[in-house]
Amino acid sequence: MEGAGISNEFDTLFYDALGKLEKSGLRPGQTVISKSRVMEIAQNYSPTTQIPSSFKVHWTKSWYEVWEITIRVVD
Repeated sequence: MEGAGISNEFDTLFYDALGKLEKSGLRPGQTVISKSRVMEIAQNYSPTTQIPSSFKVHWTKSWYEVWEITIRVVD
């Protein structure tokens, strides 16, 4: 079951990356993105060179924020 440990570690890093991107204010103008692209964006994000494309789309939301549009992440 070594693969399960790797998967859990990736998931933890992935959700940390989503949180980082949500706090950064960076908002792509799309509603679907791949996991690998999320990780690439999180690792290469520079707040001095990138501005939000959209203010209506979010990386994450709380259960009560039903009005928010989130980005759907696909494999």
